Amino acid sequence: MADNLFWHLYLLEYRLKTPLHIGRKKVLNLLLTREYIPAKPFRGALVAKFARDLGSRNYDAIGNFFKKAMRFGYFYILDKGKNVSLLAPKFTNEGLKFGMLVNDVKTSSSGENSCSNKKEYYYNEFAKKYITSQAFAAIDPNSLGTEEGMLHEVEFISPYTLEEKSKPVLFRGLIWVSNFSDGNFCIEDINENDFTIRDKHKNTSVNFSQVAGSLQIGGERKYGFGLFELYKSIKEVKSNDLSSLGFSGFWEERDCEVYVNLKENSHIWSHAKCGFESSNLKIKGEIEPFIGRDWSPKGAGRKLNDSGFCWVPGSVLEMGTSFKISNELGLWEAAE
Repeated sequence: MADNLFWHLYLLEYRLKTPLHIGRKKVLNLLLTREYIPAKPFRGALVAKFARDLGSRNYDAIGNFFKKAMRFGYFYILDKGKNVSLLAPKFTNEGLKFGMLVNDVKTSSSGENSCSNKKEYYYNEFAKKYITSQAFAAIDPNSLGTEEGMLHEVEFISPYTLEEKSKPVLFRGLIWVSNFSDGNFCIEDINENDFTIRDKHKNTSVNFSQVAGSLQIGGERKYGFGLFELYKSIKEVKSNDLSSLGFSGFWEERDCEVYVNLKENSHIWSHAKCGFESSNLKIKGEIEPFIGRDWSPKGAGRKLNDSGFCWVPGSVLEMGTSFKISNELGLWEAAE
């Protein structure tokens, strides 16, 4: 491992090509979706794609390398209407809204990646424009008929806005990349538009943008859900101020880790660990158990990954807080 890691921030924008289901919870026979993409499913899709492109079956080694070499933000819908706006959840006195996380947006010198803060949606308005559902039935392989009790409805984000003049749905997110190297892989040739991952044993390399150019993320993939394509070339962000990108706060590198610093009354844009016994996190909003399913020798989804209770994106800070982005699932941890 390198003695000193140097982190580089990249901006990624994707176009959703097919319906997207990111499982949130089940209500009767309805499977609800999240309105955003957490770090875990995005990283999982990257690991699977890199393993195939590198010709490696060692998913654990690649996954462990990604944990150490990268930090992942969440991806949110990017509304490119009259006013460009990142549609992140935020709890307000008027209820849950989706819109910009900052009140005063600084425009970048080029204006290319900047956002305006003028567009907001109440949840019902957001859902009406972006979310719909479809019924599915599991098929009995013996009778080729519908299995009893297996009819279910899946909620998903549509690849096109649900309005008279529909438009493609875009997502924007952030990743941090370091000059990390271990016994199996290393990151090389970091530049403003790309970087390379090399397999030391096979001496083969792949460009990140080539592999990440098309991904399949989320649930119901056997039905073709979750196909993404890069909407534009990835771009390194030189500024530490995240407001012009639609995210709140600024980031910094401390002790070889990535920290995001937010002011009082800011909305968080990742799940943040509760830390009930800690007094350094003053926040209000909603909490939920952050539990996922991972691969195990017994098969897909057989291993539960329990990260405990977390504050959900959109919760409001009651005091300025510095968060470390964890290397596991992109969760935030309040700095001591």
